[in-house]
Amino acid sequence: ALPYVVGTEDEFERREWRVPPTQERYNTVRISFAIPEGVTLYINDFCNADTPETTSVVDSEVRYLSHSGLLGYAPANTAIGFEMAGQMGYKSLITIPKFTKPTEEDPIGVGVCFHDDNTIRRELAYSNGTGIAEGSADDKPVEEFTYDELKEFDAGIYKSSIYKGTKVPTLDEFFSICAKYDMEPIFSVHPGLTTEQWKYVRDLLDKYNLRDKFYMKATDSDMFRTASAVFEDTLGGYTLLQGASVDWDMYGVGVESGFVSKTDPTKLDFERYNIGVEFFQTAQNLEAKILKVKEQGFTRISVTTGGYGFSGQDFTRFIELGVTEFTVDNHCSLGLNW
Repeated sequence: ALPYVVGTEDEFERREWRVPPTQERYNTVRISFAIPEGVTLYINDFCNADTPETTSVVDSEVRYLSHSGLLGYAPANTAIGFEMAGQMGYKSLITIPKFTKPTEEDPIGVGVCFHDDNTIRRELAYSNGTGIAEGSADDKPVEEFTYDELKEFDAGIYKSSIYKGTKVPTLDEFFSICAKYDMEPIFSVHPGLTTEQWKYVRDLLDKYNLRDKFYMKATDSDMFRTASAVFEDTLGGYTLLQGASVDWDMYGVGVESGFVSKTDPTKLDFERYNIGVEFFQTAQNLEAKILKVKEQGFTRISVTTGGYGFSGQDFTRFIELGVTEFTVDNHCSLGLNW
């Protein structure tokens, strides 16, 4: 780890930057994850002098989910980002599962962590740092590459040259890091996985003894039905996800997904399946939606704040409304008055 420098330099490769927790009006900086060689963070004086700096992702009763491995600091969905989240104290870690092109050796492909549904262009580069040209032969989905082909690309250099050499991690690596730091693994599933792919995931969860800590979140009832047919009632829980531009009845999605009482198919069995809901911060009429799902019986309610800017007042307001979880891109001295 390198020293931190307090100053007024430009923010380090970071949109919507939030400062790590500090002591004594930023005279010293307290932080717990390793910084890659060659990086110096410059801390700007964002905070009111009277703001207490005591909030911790470990001690808080509210559940904070690290989005794609703390992508505010590291390349998204990479092992170094997952490690940072664990070292920082997060107990929940989100990634997006994809599968590479099947081969004779890997008949359903290899499970990897990757976000982009369509092409690799925005998140990967060639090993020499050259970007992938739009419309080129390599501008295609992850599932059209074999794992050996995918390993030839660089997953870190788009973020900064200091991350050069970073590779797309496998799901096995993701789960191993979750086990190492005692983090709950969470899949944000888009598109859905097949039954055979879910069995592949199940075997990895059992390998690392993580099945009862694993959470799945998705938007489509068919995705939930496919997964729950493989796992039955053995997962940590399921989260019904509503994005920024869609508007549907979350209770109805739960019923369509089969998360219902054994005696009444119109009623959700919240305890048996540990069903939660998640909304994007940018969703329209968000406060009304939160109140509605509370009335419907949901007690695990999440808001994703990544990349949109989120103040301490925002955290406080949503917690008072009943939000129990936040998906975040970075350690933003959670709940403080920025």
